Amino acid sequence: MNRRIDRISSLPDDVLTHILSFLRTRDAVRTCILSKRWRNIWASVSVLNFDFHFFNTDDVHKFDQFVIGALKNRGSSDLNTLIYRGSFSKPSMRWLPSAARLMPLAIIIDITVLDKYRFPNSVFSCASLENLELCYFTYGKSVIRPKSIALPSLKTLRLGYIKLEENLVQKIFLGCPALENLKLYECELHITEISSDILKELALDDCWQYCRRVQISCRGLVSLFIRTSMERIRDIVLENTDSLENACISLYGCDQKVNVGNVLNSNFLSGLSNTRNLELYFCHLPECKEQWVKDISNCGIFNNLKILKIGAWNMVNDFSLVACFLEHSPLLEQLTLRLDRWRDIIQEMLGQDASLEFEQLLRVKEACGKKDRQRRGVIQEIPRQDVSFHVSFQIDYLDTVNISCRKEDRLASKMVSVLGHHVKTIRNINIRER
Repeated sequence: MNRRIDRISSLPDDVLTHILSFLRTRDAVRTCILSKRWRNIWASVSVLNFDFHFFNTDDVHKFDQFVIGALKNRGSSDLNTLIYRGSFSKPSMRWLPSAARLMPLAIIIDITVLDKYRFPNSVFSCASLENLELCYFTYGKSVIRPKSIALPSLKTLRLGYIKLEENLVQKIFLGCPALENLKLYECELHITEISSDILKELALDDCWQYCRRVQISCRGLVSLFIRTSMERIRDIVLENTDSLENACISLYGCDQKVNVGNVLNSNFLSGLSNTRNLELYFCHLPECKEQWVKDISNCGIFNNLKILKIGAWNMVNDFSLVACFLEHSPLLEQLTLRLDRWRDIIQEMLGQDASLEFEQLLRVKEACGKKDRQRRGVIQEIPRQDVSFHVSFQIDYLDTVNISCRKEDRLASKMVSVLGHHVKTIRNINIRER
């Protein structure tokens, strides 16, 4: 066999352009020097990926010229996705109008900027856009104030490190009539309400609320993700969420000076009562337990709940919260207990010094010394409690129980024993030790 035969070049154009779409645009353009066959193949790729971090130069002007040149020399074929990433003292967005004229389906802009910068209005008026991601990290949250927003085809919007004001949120929902998926990552929420009748998925990932009450009122909402601190969750209110099917709530610790005895309100939990799939991850502080159990009881019955996942501290020694969910979820089929979730977070914070027993770890808070600005974990130990087997109820059946823990913690067998006092029959028990 002749090893010099070029079999790749004999592939159809659509196959070659598909392959090149997985490369960064700079590398895809370089293939034009291989032969006449390759000269214009790159110009028909469906994905343009401009990443300043891999451009091998600190010259922002050269990078800017390359982006503009690539857009100018690209063919007229459909553009699926345009990606623009980099760290700049002052970015140039002169390429955006040219990109908008190519009618892309998705634009992803992920930049770090030293100074505040205003995005051109062209990114907010691209009629073809179905997916828009703007992650704009700078010192102090970035402010986006477009004159208007006209994105009639937009279905997914992701904003990161943005200061959201009432005026911007109103423009988003008015100018994006097809918006179904809204994701906010580390944004400042200077708003009192997120209201939409067409929104199906909402994610608030480590956002800061600057109003005492943020109401989420979305009649068509199907999926909800919230990750925030135990002190900030108190200010979130759920309304008109009867259609909600999937919810994931992840809460991390708060300052010990804050009274966490009223972490959740029954209104918030009532907004989750129609879910079929519910995930809860949180620090199970003793002062929160009674309030949690009370609020769950006040919600009534979780009539639709079939899959429940819980990750919390000290579940083995204090099963009351899980038991309360079992009592109020008559259709529950699958229960997953993540006994390892918070152990991983603790070890990540403490490094190799995390040698205390899992059941002894109650709370970790960040401390920042005047001379040492690195994170440290301040751990308070509590005495080990005996598992109480006082059972006021039993449910008849669970189809599947999944337990995830570390081998050295030896918690799985203890949890199975506790479950046996509350569930008469469990068809499958899956234990994952690692």
